[in-house]
Amino acid sequence: MPAGDARGIVWPANSYEKKSMSVEKTTVHAVGLDQRQCYRVGGIAALVIAIGHIIIFPLYAHVGAPPNDGEAWFGYLPGKTAVWWAILGLSVFTDILFLPSPSPSISR
Repeated sequence: MPAGDARGIVWPANSYEKKSMSVEKTTVHAVGLDQRQCYRVGGIAALVIAIGHIIIFPLYAHVGAPPNDGEAWFGYLPGKTAVWWAILGLSVFTDILFLPSPSPSISR
């Protein structure tokens, strides 16, 4: 039962009697679920591309600048072929990540 004072104002006796105004929380997404998935895949691909290029730079520094003429290549290449294959593999892999993937909303 609400308690009153001398002026006749009724005050709530406990917190259960207080009426609170609440706003219903709504979640609005700017893009749909399919588009969010595409953005997520694109973001991961961008991170992998960046990390791949960061790994390639020290590999280039390790093998040094290649010679210009063909005969000097025969003296330069032994012992460095594995690093050059790693550079080539990472370069191709990061280039493949630039290819567009089909959107799930387009394939429906």
